[in-house]
Amino acid sequence: MNPSTTPGAAVPLGAIAGPDAVSLINGASLDFLARPGKVDGVVQGWEVTTLRLVPPVLLAEAQLMAVTHAAMFSLAAYRHFEKD
Repeated sequence: MNPSTTPGAAVPLGAIAGPDAVSLINGASLDFLARPGKVDGVVQGWEVTTLRLVPPVLLAEAQLMAVTHAAMFSLAAYRHFEKD
């Protein structure tokens, strides 16, 4: 039985750390550890989520959020202080 084709089987260590393995996370990253919900009433094990942090993307997203918040608060202030 081949573990790589068996449903629900773990990934063999050679696929992650072998000579043909490719590094997908090659920079700054964040790791989150969480316990997923039950599947068919069975408690699942822990899962790790890794997020790559790419500085240009983070800066662009931060700028978009800042501009959006500035527009929302500007409109709220205008409506709040508007004289009838």
